[in-house]
Amino acid sequence: MENNRKYFVTHIIVPNLPDEGYDQVFYYSATAESYHQGNYYWGKGNNTFNQEFINDLMRKEKIFRLVSDSYPMELKENETLWVDYKGDLFLADMRDPNKNQRELEYQELLKRKVVERTYGKSIANIILPNISKETIIYK
Repeated sequence: MENNRKYFVTHIIVPNLPDEGYDQVFYYSATAESYHQGNYYWGKGNNTFNQEFINDLMRKEKIFRLVSDSYPMELKENETLWVDYKGDLFLADMRDPNKNQRELEYQELLKRKVVERTYGKSIANIILPNISKETIIYK
């Protein structure tokens, strides 16, 4: 039996950004009926999660609300979400992130992850000098 329900993306599970290329992004969604009832699905699954569960994940910054002109954003059967190394979010074909690709709006949490990753890498290779407790005074 084919599932003909329309799913709408509501929240994004915070992804690990790829070093290059694209990585698939997991999400929570709702149907037209379930959204108004405060029930959500992981991806296009059948198990429902309530609004309290979603709010708790948001407080812990495990997920964030999708920023989109049309919220919640409809997701066609052959589409999924992709993220690149710059933290840009795309809607594209389920199997090929370059096919029918459409860049989505600026997602602040993803851009923050790019800054954290860049900053973390920039200080990781710093070699600190050995500091001695001795003080030498020259005349």
